[in-house]
Amino acid sequence: LYSGGCPHQCSYCYVPSVLHKTRDQWLAEPCQPRAGVIEQLDKDLACWTRGREALLSTEKKPQVFLCVTCDPYPRGVDTETTRQAIEVIHRHGLGVRILTKGRMVAARDLPLLGQRDAFGVTLTSLTPSIWEPYAAPPSLRLGVLQAAKERGIPTWASLEPVMWREDTLACIEALVGMADEVKIGRLNYDSRAVSTDWRKFAREASALCERLGLRYTLKEDLRRLL
Repeated sequence: LYSGGCPHQCSYCYVPSVLHKTRDQWLAEPCQPRAGVIEQLDKDLACWTRGREALLSTEKKPQVFLCVTCDPYPRGVDTETTRQAIEVIHRHGLGVRILTKGRMVAARDLPLLGQRDAFGVTLTSLTPSIWEPYAAPPSLRLGVLQAAKERGIPTWASLEPVMWREDTLACIEALVGMADEVKIGRLNYDSRAVSTDWRKFAREASALCERLGLRYTLKEDLRRLL
């Protein structure tokens, strides 16, 4: 939905490498809505949904994920484009799956969401981190997640990347009753990942989720260690 560098500037972000740019090149580009993205989304969905009436009539509707190479609620940017995208996706009979580190502006769009959708936040710690210098503080992210839960919207959390095992285990405990599901993935492509016993962590995280009755998914790089 948005082009240019993400204003959250998380140090572990993989997007510059995906876009084949240096981090400095990426951040030098202003974050802004992609030109014509809503019109193109409308056309793409019209094409994709054609002939899939049976699938769209099921109770568990397919969801469109927002977003992969940007945050749907970037700091300091007008996010009306995200709101328009949600409305277009719904108009085509699909749900949305949101993942954000954004501030309370995300709460503005919660009235648009319902049972066919899912609202989630990324957490690496319960306290502000130097690795996420301009993302919303974890307490604000949890506040929006709680607001979504109280509205009856399916909720989830992405605990990725795992920076410090103790922080992620604390996040798991804090999310009980707030997130319907957590997805857990290790830190990759970073020298800081070498010092972590990932096999031990995968066992600890899965055991904790099971003890707490929290639905969870280990990403493939952790799951294969079990």
